[in-house]
Amino acid sequence: MPGSSVAVPGLAALEAKLLAMPEKYARQALLRAAQKAAIVFINAARAIESPHNKTGKLSSAISSKVSAKSLGLNGAQVLALIGIDTRKSRIGHLLEKGTKAHTVKVKRAQVLASAAQVFGRKINHPGAKPYPFMGPAWEENKEYALQIFQDELAAQIAAESAAA
Repeated sequence: MPGSSVAVPGLAALEAKLLAMPEKYARQALLRAAQKAAIVFINAARAIESPHNKTGKLSSAISSKVSAKSLGLNGAQVLALIGIDTRKSRIGHLLEKGTKAHTVKVKRAQVLASAAQVFGRKINHPGAKPYPFMGPAWEENKEYALQIFQDELAAQIAAESAAA
């Protein structure tokens, strides 16, 4: 999934309370709420069956990174990046979108070969059909994750207000 952005309308009251809090606590509240919402997508993407996830490497590579971007005049902004950790799985993006037909050439070895067959110095790969899991997880869960975000943000603000 190349990237999607969601502006959250109707959070003016929560945002006003958030901006009235000390910045440290406001940032923590945003981060916790975004992390809980991100878990919704991670779990949904991991639950989608793929014939290429037999070892579980692909599922374990789905992760998130959350950061609070701003608490200034433009309001509160939080960024949640959810995707494949390429250090754990190098094929996630290829499964999501599939691949076109392409030529594979020898890089280091003398020939391209499998355990049973020698192919030569180059082969014409027919491509691979897509097995999307991130896109469907987003489409099926974005409203639910938004509700989780709102509920958690409200709970974090209420807890901070009660402590103050």
